[in-house]
Amino acid sequence: MATGTDIGVEITSQRAQGRHQFKITHHHTQGGARNADVATYPVTHGGDLARPHPNLDDQMLLPSTPSNRRQHPTSDNTTDEYMEDWTTVRPKKFRKKRTQGQGYGGAGTAAVPVTTVTPIEPGDIHIKCIGISKTEDLINDPIRIRRLLNNTIFRDKYVGKGKLLKAKHTLILRIKDKRDIPVLLCVPELKGTNKTWPIECYSPETSLETNFGVIKLHPSISDDSIQEEIVWNSEFNSSRGAKITEIFRIKKKYGRDLVPTYSVRVKFEGTNRPTHLYHGDEHLLVHPYYPRLIICARCSKSGHVYKYCTSAPRCGRCGKNHEKNQCRIPANDQTRRKCPNCQEQHTAAYGGCQYIKIEKQILREHAEHKTPKSDVAKYYGQM
Repeated sequence: MATGTDIGVEITSQRAQGRHQFKITHHHTQGGARNADVATYPVTHGGDLARPHPNLDDQMLLPSTPSNRRQHPTSDNTTDEYMEDWTTVRPKKFRKKRTQGQGYGGAGTAAVPVTTVTPIEPGDIHIKCIGISKTEDLINDPIRIRRLLNNTIFRDKYVGKGKLLKAKHTLILRIKDKRDIPVLLCVPELKGTNKTWPIECYSPETSLETNFGVIKLHPSISDDSIQEEIVWNSEFNSSRGAKITEIFRIKKKYGRDLVPTYSVRVKFEGTNRPTHLYHGDEHLLVHPYYPRLIICARCSKSGHVYKYCTSAPRCGRCGKNHEKNQCRIPANDQTRRKCPNCQEQHTAAYGGCQYIKIEKQILREHAEHKTPKSDVAKYYGQM
C-alpha cells in the first residue's frame, strides 16, 4: 500500500455484466507527485464488501448488504468520521400491466366466462286413449299404461303417477322440463308385446279451444247455406290462414224453445284465429269466442260438469260436504245459504259471486290473448 499524504477517497458504484460493484479511488501525494490507487469490490449474493478506508486496509469490511440493494454515502466528506453514514437505495419495482382478457396468472391465463343457467320449469301433457285403446278401456289399467310409457321417450321425462280422467279416457302427466313437451306430443302410440295402443298427446297450453271464433250472420241464413259458402271460398280463406273445420249456430233459450241468434261459432284448424273471414261477397270480422261458464253440480267448481267430476262433493246451497240433492235446507230459504267458493250468503251459481266473476274474466283473457288458463288463474289467485 502506498504511503504519503492523503488527499481524499472517491467511492462510486456501477453495474457491469449484470452485477453491482463498488469502485474506490484513493487519492494521495507521494514525493510531491499526485497518485490515485483504484480498487474494485464486487457485490455477491449474500456476500460482503471490503470496507473502504483511506488506507485501503483489506482486513476491514463494510457492513453486510443484501445483493439487491446498494448503498451510497450521504456526504462528500470521506474521512473516517463520516464513513459509517450510509443511505440504503432500493431499486424501483414495476408491476406488469394486465391486458383485457388476462387473469391474475399472467398473459396465459384466460378470463373466466360468465354463464347463465336457464331454470327448468315443469309442464303438463295429456295422453288420450283413442281407437282400440278407448274401446278396451286401457285407461282403467294405469300400471299397464306406465309400463308402456317406459318403452317410449316418456321413460325419464315425467314424474309421479299422473292423474287419471277415466270419463275422458285421459292420463295427465307432469313433465319435468316443459321444453321436452313438443317432442313428446309426436308420440302416436304405445307398443306392447303383442299389441299397439293408439294415443293422442296434447298440451293444455296448445289446446284447440283457443282457435274458436264468432262471426255475425242473420238468423234467417241456414247452417247448410253457411256451410256451402265456406266450401266455395275454402281455397281463398285457407290461403289467408283461415281453414274452417266446423261451424255451429249459437242458440238461446226462450221458455222451452231454442231460438237462433246472430252468432255463429267457427272452428279453425291450428291454434291461430284469423281476424277476417271471406263469406259471400264480404269480409266478416272474426270475434273472440267466450265459452259459457259451467259450474259442476257435484263439487261447485267451474270448468266441468257432474259426469266428469272426480272431486269430493260440496253442496252449492249450504257449502257442506254433500251433494246438492241431499241438502236439507229448502231451496227458498235464503238465510242459511252459504257459497262453498267465497263463503258468502248465496248459492254457488249466483252471478254476483266473486268467484264467478273471476272465472269469467279468466275465460275472457284466455279467449282474447290466448294465455294459458293456468297462468291466468295463478294471476287471480284461483289455484
